[in-house]
Amino acid sequence: MKYNLFLGGGGDIADSKDIDYEFFNCLKDGSQILYIPVAMDENVINYDSCADWFTKLLSSIENEKDIDFEMWREIDPVPQVDQYDAIYIGGGNTYYLRNILNETELSTQIVNYLHKGGIVYGGSAGAIIFGKSIGTVMEENDISSTDHSGYGLLGEWSVRCHYSDTSDDFFYELSSTLGPVIAIPETSGLAFNQNLMKVFGDPVYLYRNGIKEKITNEIKYE
Repeated sequence: MKYNLFLGGGGDIADSKDIDYEFFNCLKDGSQILYIPVAMDENVINYDSCADWFTKLLSSIENEKDIDFEMWREIDPVPQVDQYDAIYIGGGNTYYLRNILNETELSTQIVNYLHKGGIVYGGSAGAIIFGKSIGTVMEENDISSTDHSGYGLLGEWSVRCHYSDTSDDFFYELSSTLGPVIAIPETSGLAFNQNLMKVFGDPVYLYRNGIKEKITNEIKYE
């Protein structure tokens, strides 16, 4: 099965190794990745540090492929995503990320790229934007946005990362307000193809209609 949308739970390089391996393993030798770190506040973590981190991520993958990347910064011209073999969207503030991608119309490019079979990885904030609502992380809405819509590529499901099994009540309440929620731990990730999603790493959890469902392999979604 070939997957083209990968969502990571937001852990460090060691935590996300299973989903990261699946993402990089589907790329061909000589692939060029567009890395988008703009969810990060550059006053806190500068983009040079992001580039260093992504270089370490590439070197941690055990394969013999020659894979390189270019990094897009908010101040740079908007790239044409079709020229890249894959896109990697990093974590940070989900509302800030969604707004930047929308304002530059890069969001439209990315969604179209996926619909044409392009390969995209989103980690943490980069994962959450693909769900129905980004209201799963209202605590990040420090720009007081009244628009909580994600890109809706996962049917009725919204996404929250950094999942902890001590937070069931929070997720029950969240799903009763927003609808079905996918909860991804830092040590896990999901790969999607049409209406199938498969877990790589530790189990993920689905919350809907007051029910919590543990997923360890592949299931269909709507």
